[in-house]
Amino acid sequence: MSTTIKLLSLGELESLVLKAVRGAGYSWGLSQEAGRAAAWLARHGLPAAEAFAKLLPIIDSQPAKALGPQIIKGQWLSVSSPLCPVVTGTAMSDFGWPGIGGCVDQPIELTQVACPIILVPFLSGCAVAAGRSLSIVSASGQLTVDREGQLVSGGVFGDDQYATVHIVESGASVPDTNSAFKLRRRASVAAVEMQILEAMAHRTYVPASEQSRSGAGAGLSDND
Repeated sequence: MSTTIKLLSLGELESLVLKAVRGAGYSWGLSQEAGRAAAWLARHGLPAAEAFAKLLPIIDSQPAKALGPQIIKGQWLSVSSPLCPVVTGTAMSDFGWPGIGGCVDQPIELTQVACPIILVPFLSGCAVAAGRSLSIVSASGQLTVDREGQLVSGGVFGDDQYATVHIVESGASVPDTNSAFKLRRRASVAAVEMQILEAMAHRTYVPASEQSRSGAGAGLSDND
């Protein structure tokens, strides 16, 4: 049986994921971060829609603060289980690499991260801000971004639903022109992923009122 695939522009995907994450109960700011992350992933040929379709049921109606790390004297502590990659990635963007009081030669370890591939766009921003190449590593693979925030070949990063990851400084600096990570203008979204994203986004729509259903103002005329 074939899988129905829908092609969305990056802007359409960003808007859809923003609304879906907002529908899951996250703040407007975090939802915007999620939308931008989805567009970045799709632009680089990574499974954005699939990742967020997996993440949404995990974070649905959960308080964002309960799904993020604590940062104490440069140490990133996974006090929550699981960690949300949007909340965690936003913290990475806010505190930068390697975090308050940290050392560049000490990796950040995050345990039980949900859909960890969503961290990669945030890692890109950290790499640019720090002027360093950074890698995200899990048991199933590794991805690296250079100091300009470009995705470079560093192995295949798994599509784990949960994983322990390490954020480390990398020696990579030059993009691999033979890499599979070519920039794209559209995102491929499977029917089942579209269904999940649209269902969550639908929660943000304002319910129709009695006045709107009856056609507000339809009986008025100013044609005297």
